[in-house]
Amino acid sequence: MAEQMSIQGVRPTSSDVKVKRWQTLGFGLFIHFGVYSAFGGEYKGKPVKHGYSEQIKMWADIPDEEYLKQAQAMTLEHFNPQEIVQLAKQAGMRYIVLTSKHHDGFCLWKTETTSYNSVENMAGQRDIVGELAEECARQGIKFGLYYSLVDWHAGHDYDHDNNNRISSDLAHYIEAQLTELLTQYGEIVELWFDMGYPTLEQSQRLKQLVAHFQPNCAINGRIWHNQGDFRTLGDNQIPAQALEGPWQTPASIYHETWGYRSWQVREDLTGKVTQLIQNLIAVRARGGNYLLNIGPKGDGSLVPFEREVLEAIGEWLRNHAHSLFGTSGIQLPAPSWGELTAKDNRLYVHIFDADRHDVTISGIANSVREAVLIESGETVAVSDDHKELTFSLPEGVQNLGVRTIQVTLDNHLLVRPDHRTEATSMSGEQLKNYYRYVDSGNYTTLQRINTKKEIYLETDANDVSVTIQGQARTDKQYRLQVGTAYYDMMGSNLIGSTYGPFQVSDRLTPLILTSHMPYEDLDVKIDRIDLQFNCETV
Repeated sequence: MAEQMSIQGVRPTSSDVKVKRWQTLGFGLFIHFGVYSAFGGEYKGKPVKHGYSEQIKMWADIPDEEYLKQAQAMTLEHFNPQEIVQLAKQAGMRYIVLTSKHHDGFCLWKTETTSYNSVENMAGQRDIVGELAEECARQGIKFGLYYSLVDWHAGHDYDHDNNNRISSDLAHYIEAQLTELLTQYGEIVELWFDMGYPTLEQSQRLKQLVAHFQPNCAINGRIWHNQGDFRTLGDNQIPAQALEGPWQTPASIYHETWGYRSWQVREDLTGKVTQLIQNLIAVRARGGNYLLNIGPKGDGSLVPFEREVLEAIGEWLRNHAHSLFGTSGIQLPAPSWGELTAKDNRLYVHIFDADRHDVTISGIANSVREAVLIESGETVAVSDDHKELTFSLPEGVQNLGVRTIQVTLDNHLLVRPDHRTEATSMSGEQLKNYYRYVDSGNYTTLQRINTKKEIYLETDANDVSVTIQGQARTDKQYRLQVGTAYYDMMGSNLIGSTYGPFQVSDRLTPLILTSHMPYEDLDVKIDRIDLQFNCETV
């Protein structure tokens, strides 16, 4: 009966092999390094407080010749790829993404497209991309690249929104540079485009280029026009709930900047590490990858505070990695006191609220075999009234703001979804809404849309017919699905018409409404759904 009244509890990952492989990486190191690092957020002895420090050339309006002079003075004496990769691995990270070229257009590799690069116009004369790529391969960690579509050196004017259009000449220049990056530095696991305002055709062309040279490379959503393999959210954005499709949160230790800022106030190491660990857990529990940034100094050395942050995260992950990697979020709402992850018959209960003496989870259909607090190894007492599980926590155990219970279940995780009904009529508010982020060609058009509405029908009937009342776009095509069967119709026929009968083969059968176009909002208002059940047997 438990299985009849429940559904698979773990949220599925992508069916695309390349994307699924990217999703398993989970946690990566972002590195913002370039000429801007040598300025350290200052110009002419004064802090530049507008904007991110990696965009200091624009915000301080630094002349080209001064910017180049700073580049030519960079000896890179403390840039140590071995040290960086070791730190990333120590922090529990699975991949590294380096800024190969930021908006300033300065390239960190030996490119044939311009002398404006780290080999020809830095005193250190080093192929930074190449050295880091080689070290990643040597130490067995994946390597990815950030690449800006905005290029102030190649003709773009300053735009505070970075929504620069891409001329045909610049498009050829970009393709030539990407060809070098994709063919000369081994496997690229992720290509992280940024900013700009390409046409749809230009975005499609870039996607084809990457697929041609690196078919296993996952492309982020800032290639624009919804052409990416995964969606990069806004800077430091963590969604309130799980999203449709693969996604990533790009995060900086301090939100004010990504590139090195010499005057950044860095304090309360424990508080900062706690915040970042809780953010990592939240992102993983809601289905995303977490890409955490550091900004080395102009000489290539690491900021001591940032090193300590990564070391502390790694220390925590030594005992907790199995609760975040190889696991998924579950198909229940996140509790107010923390997050939930799971794999097979293991449920991980992550508790952020330090004042909690017990926590309760509704909707788990399994029985519990064992519950252990990871931090201490102590057994956790469990109360099960067949509706809720209540865990009573041992006193005095806390580790960087998180307590995690490892729960062993009687079988693979099953849950009773909270959006289910036995009624023959329901309001539209009873349906669960699912969301994804889409864009119309640039960062400022990024928006969240409603892509799916769902409710589970709890019935012993053989089949059901469905009538929806409300409002829908008459020119939009919809799909109404019950179980595995579906009807496609225009919005003009969705409202007021009866569809079915749909076979109901399980005790819990999903009723789902989606749009024919996955990157368009449903744009539908459901007032009521009427259900006609048939319980006759043949």
